[in-house]
Amino acid sequence: MRNKKIISLLLLCCLVLNVGFSIAYGWEFLNADKDTKTNLDDAFIEAGKYVKNNEDLLTNMGEIVATVNEVPIYKNELLYRQGFASAIGQQNNTLLDNFNALARKKVLLAFAKKENIVATEQEVQEFISKEQNAMKQSDEFRNAVELFCENAGMSMEEYWNQYEYNIAKDIVTIGKLEKYIIDRAVSEGKLPKKTEKLDKDISKQYTKYLRDYKNNLMSKAEVEIKEGFKEKLNGFKKDNLIKQ
Repeated sequence: MRNKKIISLLLLCCLVLNVGFSIAYGWEFLNADKDTKTNLDDAFIEAGKYVKNNEDLLTNMGEIVATVNEVPIYKNELLYRQGFASAIGQQNNTLLDNFNALARKKVLLAFAKKENIVATEQEVQEFISKEQNAMKQSDEFRNAVELFCENAGMSMEEYWNQYEYNIAKDIVTIGKLEKYIIDRAVSEGKLPKKTEKLDKDISKQYTKYLRDYKNNLMSKAEVEIKEGFKEKLNGFKKDNLIKQ
């Protein structure tokens, strides 16, 4: 099995597929998902090529196709997400699947903003620094980043300072939001405090509480799909945003 320190590119894939915002979880997903290419080198190469050939989708976001709690979802960010998932071999990759994933992410980031939870520059740089240190300790990690950059037409500096920076900012924000939700529940007596030793029962309680809390946010989300895009997203229901 490849070294689990191959973080950044797996994190990239994880975000696009909206599996979750945990690095470790992203790694487990890419190793367990039968529909994703098992040859990770191929996935990194195809990811790089897709980024290089579709940069215009991110520089020109296009029309607004929907709003989620008044936060816009743009046509091109939706198409980019779907195209990237296809490039790395993800199956069952419909436009609706990607819309649901993107809407869920927007709900979480909007709630974080409402609660004044933001990723500071120092926190983002610390996150990136940990990834850079991990890369120095792993030839496989370094090879993955180099493969991606080579095929994306991107220098290592551009990767860390621009591409990875934008990903890290969302990851740190979501991580802070999850900690905020748990800490508040502990202070209100809804969850037990963590013990010094790993307690699987407490960990399960935290995981369930987070899932239920996020699902409650999804159930209350106000989603408006623009008239010209309703047919393409036929079948959308808010229940699609809720994870079991």
